[in-house]
Amino acid sequence: MKVAVEHLDHLVQQLVNDPRIDLGIETLEKRITGEIRAFDLRKVGFIVNELAKESTTEASKYAARSFAQAIATGHMRGHAMVCSDYAVKLVNYISDHSSVAEAAT
Repeated sequence: MKVAVEHLDHLVQQLVNDPRIDLGIETLEKRITGEIRAFDLRKVGFIVNELAKESTTEASKYAARSFAQAIATGHMRGHAMVCSDYAVKLVNYISDHSSVAEAAT
C-alpha cells in the first residue's frame, strides 16, 4: 500500500476522491485483520480495478493499476511485485529522461 497510495495523486481529477479508493483500503485492512475472506477482497479488487478502466491518461492508468494490485495482495502476495511494476512504469512515464533510473529506484 505504501507504494501505491503515494501515487494516487496522479489519478485524473474526477477519480482523485473516488469512494472506491477508501473501499479498497478499508477492505484490505479487514482482510489483514481476518474480518473478511479472500473471496470478498477479490470482489472489491475488481471494483477498484475499474479506476484504471476509467482513467484517461497513462499516468492515471498506471497509478490505478498499482493501487488495484496493492489491494490484491490481500489474497495473493505475488500481486505486490505487479504493484511495484506499475509504480515503476508510472515513475518512468512522468520523469524526464535524464533521471528515470534515479526516480524509479
